[in-house]
Parts: sequence; C-alpha cells; structure tokens
Amino acid sequence: MTTASLRGILLYIGEKVIYTAVFQNTQGEYSFETHVSSHDRIKAWRDIHEKREGENSCLVLLIDGQASVRTFNDIVDKAE
Repeated sequence: MTTASLRGILLYIGEKVIYTAVFQNTQGEYSFETHVSSHDRIKAWRDIHEKREGENSCLVLLIDGQASVRTFNDIVDKAE
C-alpha cells in the first residue's frame, strides 16, 4: 500500500472527511476535537461549529485529517 493510498484511508470515510478542529474559548484557551464531516469545507466548518463540545468556544482552525496537536503548555511547561 502506498503512502498516498494509506493517507486516503485515514482521511476519507466514504463521502466524508476526518478533520481536526481547533477551538478557542472566551478565556483564550484552545481545545481540539476530531470530527467527520463533508468534503465541502464550508459545510464542514458550519457542521463542526454546531457540534462543538463547548458552547462558549469558537472554531478557529480546521485541519484535514486527524492531527495530534500539542500546545506550548502541553510540552514546555510540563517538562519543567
């Protein structure tokens, strides 16, 4: 299996796409969620924003695929 075909398996589920969504709340804190939604990014953006876990959060980034996202606090602050 090629890398491109493996990427396709991980990214696409039928007519849907896996996305990593980055949200920011009113305190400026980030949260990350994985969603499956439409190939149409405008539809996906709206769909994922509606399904968000935190009512007081705003979708700020939409990344194709399932990403392992780490912040400065996750990595640097915990190392000390």
